[in-house]
Amino acid sequence: MSELFPWDRLCPGDAGSPGHRAVNVRKRSTRSGRLLALTDLSWPVLGCVVLGRVLLGAVVCGWAILGWPALATARTWHDAAENRDVEADLADITANEVVLVTSDGARVRLKLDALAKSDREFVEGPGRIALSAVLYDEAGALLAAGDAAGAIAKFDRALSLRPEFPEALLNRGLAHDMAGRYADAVADYTAALQLDPTLAAAHVNRAIAHRNHERRDEAVADFTAALRLDPKDADSHRGRAAVCFELGRIDDARNDFDAAVALEPRNPDSYKARGSFLYLLGERQKAIDDFGEGIRLSPEDPSLRFQRGNAYEDLREWDKAIDDLTRAVKLDPDFVDAYSVRGVAHYHAGQIPEATADFDEAIRRNAGFVSAWFNRGLARLAAGDRRQAIDDWTEAIRLAPRHVEARVNRALAQLESEQFDAALDDLNQAVELAPGRASIYAHRGACQARRKKFAAALADYNRALELDPEFVAALCGRGYAEQQLRRIDAALADFNAALRLEPGSSEAHLGRGHALASQGLLNDASAEYEAALRRRPDLAQALVGRAIVRQARSEWRQSVADLDQALQLEPNSDVTLNNRGFAYFKLGEMDRALADFDASARLNPSLALTRNNRAMVYVSLGRFEAAIADFDQAIALDEDYADAYGNRGFVRHKLGRFDDALADYSMYIRLQPRTSQGYINRGLTLCQVKRFDEAIADFTAALNIDPNLPDAYQGRGVALQAKGLADQARRDFEQLKRRSTSR
Repeated sequence: MSELFPWDRLCPGDAGSPGHRAVNVRKRSTRSGRLLALTDLSWPVLGCVVLGRVLLGAVVCGWAILGWPALATARTWHDAAENRDVEADLADITANEVVLVTSDGARVRLKLDALAKSDREFVEGPGRIALSAVLYDEAGALLAAGDAAGAIAKFDRALSLRPEFPEALLNRGLAHDMAGRYADAVADYTAALQLDPTLAAAHVNRAIAHRNHERRDEAVADFTAALRLDPKDADSHRGRAAVCFELGRIDDARNDFDAAVALEPRNPDSYKARGSFLYLLGERQKAIDDFGEGIRLSPEDPSLRFQRGNAYEDLREWDKAIDDLTRAVKLDPDFVDAYSVRGVAHYHAGQIPEATADFDEAIRRNAGFVSAWFNRGLARLAAGDRRQAIDDWTEAIRLAPRHVEARVNRALAQLESEQFDAALDDLNQAVELAPGRASIYAHRGACQARRKKFAAALADYNRALELDPEFVAALCGRGYAEQQLRRIDAALADFNAALRLEPGSSEAHLGRGHALASQGLLNDASAEYEAALRRRPDLAQALVGRAIVRQARSEWRQSVADLDQALQLEPNSDVTLNNRGFAYFKLGEMDRALADFDASARLNPSLALTRNNRAMVYVSLGRFEAAIADFDQAIALDEDYADAYGNRGFVRHKLGRFDDALADYSMYIRLQPRTSQGYINRGLTLCQVKRFDEAIADFTAALNIDPNLPDAYQGRGVALQAKGLADQARRDFEQLKRRSTSR
């Protein structure tokens, strides 16, 4: 039997490329009839990142808030120590001297106490101001270039010359913030405000520092203070809106975003920020409208196209999403996230080659982009390339070892490839990484079921249901495990519970069909398969189930019709091919039977059942050596395969290899001690080698299991007769006659 529950091949999110962060945008309920790999294909975060850029952009330029006029420092300096005059510019001031630069570039050092009084007064007044302004400008240039350490050193020097310099404190705070020195940044912003309480930029910068360190209430307070100083500052409205959103103060956030738009109706950033906010609220069409207005105002901004493409994608308007994202990469060919998100749109639109090409491009431009590796794995799987999908997920895991979804999806692909141990290892690690996620336990339960470890499967499904009592797929999976453990009532109870939670669940009806069929309730089982097919006409497993019921009724031709339809849906199902081959075998169409068994063996060389069934066709065709070779292979694949031993024993008996036949029948009996046919067959072979006492014991054992077996009475009668026990033989022949007449 093939796996009872298919798995969803859906993509979760992870950290995107540098400069673009990604999260899971939405989650689907696990309370469906399917086992969920996780959520949905991932795309980058919208609101807060965009808003942060707007705010930081305004503040990065903050070092130029105050433009200092160039002060003339060229003068005639009198050096009293040497009674001379020096024509030069002031270059530096230290604790006890000044450094001058003459017109020819020569540097002259003069002691402060040797200067004329007027010179000393100039140094301590305009000179310090002028030099600090020069250092301030140099520091600002370094800050704009991203050299935080160099900027801090320059600001330090400027402040040593002029300690009460609020603008320098403000921008040194920003440099500290850029360097990750939060406490130093806040201290500088606070000092700047103590010197100049009207410095709104210091409130804005301190607000951003607080926000970046999750001190959101303090951030709101600073943005509010900035707005008291400048009520028309749209940046502060956007900043406060972002923090209010993070605090769950949605109405306040909405009011601030609206205020920013009203203050700057021609600023595309206002629409971008509000659009991102509306997107995160789920107001997709309003978000699209805002992004559209931003595009109208700034048609060359790739991020606006990207944002609107995201929103269209969420509305499943794939063509519009692809159009916007294509425009985004034309505007910015290095926009890695745009390639990746366009790949997602192509994937959902069924354009798998285009999706793969987009993920290829994202990876080419950023080999560390985990989402692109993950999503390309999904595209490759959709293209039927499971091996390469596994390779992509392996790389995603190498880059992000704690990537739960990559481990789950790789495990499910390995499960489909019957790499059970590898799948189990991935699922074990996924459980360690996300012990509270019900779906992972359900997946591991399915893996254990495929490994025929049904008790372990049951434990995993129980845990999944502890975490989510309304998890329909876990109920169905547990029902399947219960069925395999012969706990049919418990299995039916689980399937019934699943149907109460999800009336009409095709998986629950399918499970009930399997359970009822195992009890021989063929009509009831058939009705369940019909119910499953009404809900999902493309459910191949229900078609296979109905076909097997029809085989039990000897409706071979109808069974073939069901299996034909199942193979149209899943042409590479080795189990379905095997079942159709068996139906052809019963119809006497040996060529077709062989063709199906051959195809099944090619698809799954490790399926022992196919080898056994093909061997039976060879037996019917009189090709006994070919049959024995297949039985040998079946046993090599499954050393506990009782039927293969019994069938090989039958062929060996026909070929006169009685000792080999006896060994096979003995192994069959060891594996199936409560099955009478093994004793009968071994008894017949023992008669051939004239070991009549052992033969009599075997026929008697068969009759102890079922006292109504004509073949056992006949065989024992012959053995008794051969030993000269005529009276006992006659009684067995009378029983044979009575049993045969009653039939």
